[in-house]
Formats: sequence, structure tokens, C-alpha cells
Amino acid sequence: RNVIRQDEGGLLSLHNIKESERQLRMLGYLKNIDVKTTPVPGTNNQVDLDVNVEEAPSAEASASMGYGTNGYQFNASVNQRNFMGTGRSMGAAFNASQWGQDYSFNYYNPFYTDTGVGRGGSLYYSRIDPKNLNVSTYSSNRYGGDISYNFPLGEKSSFQLGYGYQDINIKSVGYVLPIINFVALNGNHFQEIRLTSGWSRNSYDQMPYPNQGFNQQAIAMVALPATSQSLSYYKSS
Repeated sequence: RNVIRQDEGGLLSLHNIKESERQLRMLGYLKNIDVKTTPVPGTNNQVDLDVNVEEAPSAEASASMGYGTNGYQFNASVNQRNFMGTGRSMGAAFNASQWGQDYSFNYYNPFYTDTGVGRGGSLYYSRIDPKNLNVSTYSSNRYGGDISYNFPLGEKSSFQLGYGYQDINIKSVGYVLPIINFVALNGNHFQEIRLTSGWSRNSYDQMPYPNQGFNQQAIAMVALPATSQSLSYYKSS
């Protein structure tokens, strides 16, 4: 009901009916969606909006293994777009190689408020060790978490704001002079507060496999030092 754009008792709008059908297809866990109007018995100016859907599989799991010039690789992930029938999504991923390992978990509630504001969060940990492949002479551990909010700007556009924390520890510096100088000047342990903002526009016709439409995003992130030793920086995409 959250994605139906036609108001109950309101003037009938073909645009709202078509957009309601698109929004249902965008959920990603429904199939055979049929939205149609039927006259209300005993009236000549009222119709009911009949919505017929079937629940589709909402969970995905994948795993892969490989071996190449950079050694072995293993990847596994699981995603649930309709966790326990709530419309909320959850996912977890694991990647391992001779470069290192990383773990991540994410959660998103698109119905955090009645006005359509969504809230999500993520946790992650990674250990990067490129010296195993003779690419570099340092290794690092990184972990953190983020919380973000999604504010709708219309049917297809939205604005995002978020904040988070990240901890980075550089170790096993080795004998490369630029890395030694960087650690000597800035230290090897960095704690930062991350502030993010973004804009997105999604005109896909359905999920998870769209036939038409575009998905555009612009994201900016600023990292502020949480301790006197940490650094500040920004990036955008």
C-alpha cells in the first residue's frame, strides 16, 4: 500500500495508476502485476482500483571461486529484498583473496517514515595485504559503519544524507621510502567521521532486471578527523 500513488476517494488519475504499477514492479519481489479499474456497483462516477500480484522470490545468494596470476579468489554474498515480508532489505558479502579479506553487512528500510523517508545502515571490515603479491610493502586493517537517510524529491529522484565512522590502521610498512615518510609524518592509525550527501534519479521500469530507464547518481563524501593524528579529505563521484 505504501507505493500506491492513487489516493483513496480522490480523483482518478491515469498517471497515478501507471506510476503505482511501476512502483510495484520496482519493489523487486512481486511478479504478474495487474492494476485495473472496475466500476463501483450502483454508481456512475466511481471505480475501484483492483491490484493483483504474485509474490516472487526475494532472496539471492551467489558464490564464486577462481585462480589467476594474482592467486586465488573467493566471493560469496546473500541478499534479501523483502526480509520477513516487511519490505526491508538485508544483505551480507564476503570476499577473500591473496590481497586480503573483507566482510560487509547492509540494511535498508524504505518505509522509515510515513512521508517516504528511508533509512539504511552498513557495517564493514577489511584486511588488505598487497605485499603478499609483491605489489606493495604495507598492509592495513579497516572497519567502520554508516547510517544514511533517503529523502524523496519526486517519483524518480531522491536526496541522501549520511554519517559514519571509520578506523584505519596501517602496519607492516616495509622499506618503501614514500610510505615510511607518510607514516612518520602522519602516523599509522586514523579515526575519521564521514559525512555523505548524494542525489539519485532512477527511471527503471522494474527491478531487479529492468528493460528500460536510467539510474544516475552523484555522491560527495567528506572525512573529518576524529583524533588529532587523523587526516581530513573529500571525494566525489
